[in-house]
Amino acid sequence: MILMQLRLVEGLSIPDFQERVGLSSKEVFGDTLDRLASDGLLTVTDDWIAFTREGRLVGDFVISELSSSVATEVQRSLPVLANIATVSM
Repeated sequence: MILMQLRLVEGLSIPDFQERVGLSSKEVFGDTLDRLASDGLLTVTDDWIAFTREGRLVGDFVISELSSSVATEVQRSLPVLANIATVSM
């Protein structure tokens, strides 16, 4: 749900994200955020993450990449919890 805010013209508020999630965007998305920005698909400032014009055209891909990176970062940060979640599914 939070990632859908990227579809708004202004994008995703980093301070709001951090307040809701309790982690920084870097902690949650890892290097994927930097990669998508360097690929020209996202603009990342101190306060906002937003689609570029090109990123908006492939918005589903960008959101999918960010969603996948969340799972990867959770597994890196919390391997025991990730294993428990995998086993219980």
